[in-house]
Amino acid sequence: MVAAAPNAGKSMFALVYAIKAQVPTLFFSADTDTTTVMMRAAAHSSGHNQMMVEQNLSADSHYYDKHFDRLKHIKWVFDSSPSLDDIELEIKAYVELYGEAPELIVVDNLMNVAAETDNEWA
Repeated sequence: MVAAAPNAGKSMFALVYAIKAQVPTLFFSADTDTTTVMMRAAAHSSGHNQMMVEQNLSADSHYYDKHFDRLKHIKWVFDSSPSLDDIELEIKAYVELYGEAPELIVVDNLMNVAAETDNEWA
């Protein structure tokens, strides 16, 4: 579990960890949208800053395709408010599809997981 103040870089840390781990990964990105995650991944994989990534992608939408090869071990779920049942079903689907469980599961951010009760602290 990673905990820190807001905007301390927890999501970026989780993304870089998943990229560097190079193990079968199921990554629930409930806190960050597809575009932002892919821009961050492109920046990390290429060594470019995010502003340069944006400029390069504006000029050529396939500019970073070769860098995304480093992400093939990660399967993404972009559900903004998954329930525990949703997470379980995604894991079961992963096992059904790949014949093995993911070695790494990232849930970014647990606060976005739909609670079973009305109490947000549950």
